[in-house]
Amino acid sequence: MKNYLQVDADTIYRRVNDVQPVTKFYWSRVPGDDINEKTGEAVPVDMGFRGTVREWYEGLTETIYRAFAEMTANLHGDGMTRGIVVSRDVAVILECALNYRPDMSSPEILSREGFAMIGFLRGVPVYVINTVERATCHLFVLGCDLCDSVTVVHVSIANMNV
Repeated sequence: MKNYLQVDADTIYRRVNDVQPVTKFYWSRVPGDDINEKTGEAVPVDMGFRGTVREWYEGLTETIYRAFAEMTANLHGDGMTRGIVVSRDVAVILECALNYRPDMSSPEILSREGFAMIGFLRGVPVYVINTVERATCHLFVLGCDLCDSVTVVHVSIANMNV
């Protein structure tokens, strides 16, 4: 198990927001709207989803988990920092997840600059930043010395306006 450190939201705001992603994953907010998580294209076969909306939203957390696994497969060493940066709308979806835990020490209101750490998804800090695209999750890993080594993966969410 890698030893990941937490980092303050200010560092996230300054370092991660403008980095180009190394890859992109896709997920649809509409229950039963299956899309290929690597291409974003519609899956032509009806997979027959018969669960609840909350169960469908768990699919976003699974997509995030797979994206992190792919992103960190070749990263080695201790002291790396990882996290998830989302908009308020995506945060609402993540808060429905069974693996989400709110950070009770976080302020209820976002800071004046518009960002805050709000909780943890499978132990990974979740940050809300007002300037993040409404339908994108930015997953990141910063190098152990917080230098220039930043790796970012985007999870693009289709149908956020439905």
